[in-house]
Amino acid sequence: MANANSYLGNGITFPLKRAGSDFENTSGPQLVFSSIPFVLLTLADGGNIQGDIPWDTGFGSQLIRMKFSSLEGLALRAFVEHWVVEALYLNEPRILVRDLLVEKKEREIQITITVSTISEDVDGNDVRSFVERDVNVNLPF
Repeated sequence: MANANSYLGNGITFPLKRAGSDFENTSGPQLVFSSIPFVLLTLADGGNIQGDIPWDTGFGSQLIRMKFSSLEGLALRAFVEHWVVEALYLNEPRILVRDLLVEKKEREIQITITVSTISEDVDGNDVRSFVERDVNVNLPF
């Protein structure tokens, strides 16, 4: 019998952790949520910058541009929100971003993303129904 969340897939979690002689694997929502930092912390093509992954340079986000930015307040939130939502929309179709909180501390940007996973897989991932339970994912950056 198939897992109730088999449409969410199974695979290696991020960050990579050893589990015996292989890397740790998981499935369902846990796998989807573990992919969020992988997507957001990988540099994608943009402007005069080539993406980090040579065989898929479009994978990732432009969030790294904010690392040393002097932007604050609404301007910082607008850029972060744009790059987070765009990257997750393009690279992680199994989730919907529900809310985003951006806080700038001394040398760090703290991003809290509230997301939901899809509740069913349909052709082309044109999904309109999501799991009711939202999950917060914290990303210190």
